[in-house]
Amino acid sequence: MTLALRPIRRSDADRLRRFHERLSEESIYLRYHSPHPRLKEREVRQLVGVDAHDHVAWVACDDDGEIAGVARVIRNPVVPETGEVAIVIADGWHRHGLGARLVERVLSEARREGMTTVVALVLAHNEPARQLFVTTAERLGIPCASRWAGGVVELSLDVSALRPAALGAV
Repeated sequence: MTLALRPIRRSDADRLRRFHERLSEESIYLRYHSPHPRLKEREVRQLVGVDAHDHVAWVACDDDGEIAGVARVIRNPVVPETGEVAIVIADGWHRHGLGARLVERVLSEARREGMTTVVALVLAHNEPARQLFVTTAERLGIPCASRWAGGVVELSLDVSALRPAALGAV
């Protein structure tokens, strides 16, 4: 099966709902840091209603058009040169490189939109997600600093260090 990466669209609302409903309780908890079995209609509208400037989101879709993963960066309105990145991958696609490709894409888009620093907030026991961000930063040649705070690791990625050659390769 192949996957296609593309920006999320408003027409993905039903696909996003189905994707979320197929996630395990653990995957939902690791993404939202709490139980979150259903997306509210308001949330769905926000998650698919990106502007590709302050809110960038990309999806990976399978051959049937169903979502296998989502990564997004949302600009901090108080400190507009920064953003927060989040990712969730369907359980069956873990450890296949999909997360790295999606994170690379949204980091490069964040840089293109003028963000210099992107932060990932990862639960301390979520070693796979922490490793995903650290190894992706290493592969892209950008600094990644970490800070532990109350069961959460804050990973700060310096996307200003992304060079045009790296941006074109993603």
